[in-house]
Amino acid sequence: MNLYIIALLEGFIQTKLAAFSVLNIVKSAVYLCDLKQLALKLNIIGSFYLNFWQKIGFLPLTSFNKELFGPFDINNIAEPAIAHVITKIRQTEIVVLEAIPIYLHFTDENLVHLVGGLVRFEKEDGGYLFLLDLNIAKSDIKNIPHNSRYVIDIIQSYEAEEKLALRELVRIKGLNYNQFQKDCKVCFGDTFYAFLLKLKMMEAASDIIYTTMSLKEIAFKNKFPDYSNMYKTFVRYGINPTQIPRLANL
Repeated sequence: MNLYIIALLEGFIQTKLAAFSVLNIVKSAVYLCDLKQLALKLNIIGSFYLNFWQKIGFLPLTSFNKELFGPFDINNIAEPAIAHVITKIRQTEIVVLEAIPIYLHFTDENLVHLVGGLVRFEKEDGGYLFLLDLNIAKSDIKNIPHNSRYVIDIIQSYEAEEKLALRELVRIKGLNYNQFQKDCKVCFGDTFYAFLLKLKMMEAASDIIYTTMSLKEIAFKNKFPDYSNMYKTFVRYGINPTQIPRLANL
């Protein structure tokens, strides 16, 4: 794992947290103050993504989620993650009786913390929170050599329908193909196409969770040849797409 993967996961978490907050089951739980339901659904999402990212090699197996569910009082906070979250929220006007999506990261002596979830103020100085604190050991995070970072620019601008073969595209950019693939291994832990496939899996998995599209529609949207191909791709990494939680259908 490296800082590029960390940044990738951060952007993904922020985007999907917004999608989570507008799910019908979540909005209903917020309206009814069904705290147990909110905690349950956030835990389902957190458990799935932790397992998923570990299986595709984006997170080390030592990473873990810490659940932070329950009431809080801003005048009596001992948990560092909660303190960081409340400090960030208080930088803007507090909206009472609304579920506020929140994401941030911070570090301590040994860990990087990616914290996300919902916070609901019942009054100006307290309420309830539903947070997951993803803990990643600093010792598991590697730096990317500066001379390898160009592969990140290429994958960010690459289109799956690119008419040029990857080898030809690399040649046109004046690069050595074998060195390019070695640098992909350094930055992504994979070959170019293998990493690109994992990004497709991430988007397909989020569509399964956050939309009501059929699995065949999701395969088509994410440019898999067909549903069978998408299914086999997930199973290859030990994930059954039919068992991914479909929260948008609830």
